[in-house]
Amino acid sequence: MGIFEIALWGIAMHQVFISYSSGDRGWAEVLEQRLIPHVNVYRDKTRLTAAGPFQDQLFAALEQSTSLLIIWSERARDGQNKWKEWVITEREHFRAKHPDGPIIYLLLDDAIPQVDAHTHKLDDVKGENSPEKISDVSWGQLIHKVKKAVSPSRIEVDAYVLACTTAEFATLKGNPNLDTVLHTLGLDFNKVAAWYGPTREDWRPAGMQQVANIFNQLELMAAEVLNDDGVPEFLKGNQVIINRGLTELWNPLDDPVHAELDRLIKLDFIWVFVDPLSLYHPIIQVAANRIAGVIKKNRWLNLFIVDPIGGIHDRGCLREKLMDDFSSLYDPIVKPQIRGNRICLGGVDVWHAHDFERVFRETIRLRSESSLTTQGRQSAERGFATMGAGG
Repeated sequence: MGIFEIALWGIAMHQVFISYSSGDRGWAEVLEQRLIPHVNVYRDKTRLTAAGPFQDQLFAALEQSTSLLIIWSERARDGQNKWKEWVITEREHFRAKHPDGPIIYLLLDDAIPQVDAHTHKLDDVKGENSPEKISDVSWGQLIHKVKKAVSPSRIEVDAYVLACTTAEFATLKGNPNLDTVLHTLGLDFNKVAAWYGPTREDWRPAGMQQVANIFNQLELMAAEVLNDDGVPEFLKGNQVIINRGLTELWNPLDDPVHAELDRLIKLDFIWVFVDPLSLYHPIIQVAANRIAGVIKKNRWLNLFIVDPIGGIHDRGCLREKLMDDFSSLYDPIVKPQIRGNRICLGGVDVWHAHDFERVFRETIRLRSESSLTTQGRQSAERGFATMGAGG
């Protein structure tokens, strides 16, 4: 099974009840479809049946849900008819049954919601007239925030994408070193340029799906690994949340970047996805060198080299060219291997789902062993110090 064929395996997921006014039904429909790959969603129009009174079904669903997501607007707040009043009724019923359950408001305008200690307000789409105008990347960031809000037990993984944006890759046209690589791989520059987008998360490895979508699938796969019998109890059942869109490594080496590098050195889980073609851009080279420095100090960084065209060419020539052009980066960043020395469970160049699963599983095993030593016993009892579990 390849990176682009990862199955969305069924795992125990938190249920989100979507509450909305009839005037916001378009937002509810799109939000439901966006959430379905990630959490178990309840929305009245797709779940109600003729088996019993609608009110009883809604109240039962609210009681069985672990979180409530309210699409909040002037239409929802202004309870002038029975349909609008239901948003308030659903909120009050959920809070009565779940005093500590998360309530998430998706704010569409300036209407002010009723909040408490377990409320989250998301203003990512505030002021937008239509859900169709929201980009895939913006939706991804919003869904990521929803997952964090509804997942009390989670492992947070910081993910860096070492890939060009469209504008950055365009500046590489005519670069003789990149031209040699593309010729070796039988690729046309303009065709490859279409694989990149406005942000690094828009990158489409080998022209397939966006890396942002791949992250969504990897979260589910990693959570499945955490259900294994051999996983320590303090990790079982955790949701995996990938923190994406991290950009500090590309900034000038000022105090914030120094602080970011210090933070990465202390983390338990870091995933770095490398596009070898993007290494020819100086900005990506800077970020790669900084990651190489982290590798020397952090044992738990997972590095994945993504094959430019899915492994249908002779990679020997590509490796030789990368070694010549990036000699200082070759061992820590480019050389394809999974290291067994606990320094870095490093990269694989033809990356498939089973490679990821193997690396992540080995990381969990070694990290658990480390935590269960005499020095780390306290850390094991409370969970990894920096993973964000329970937060």
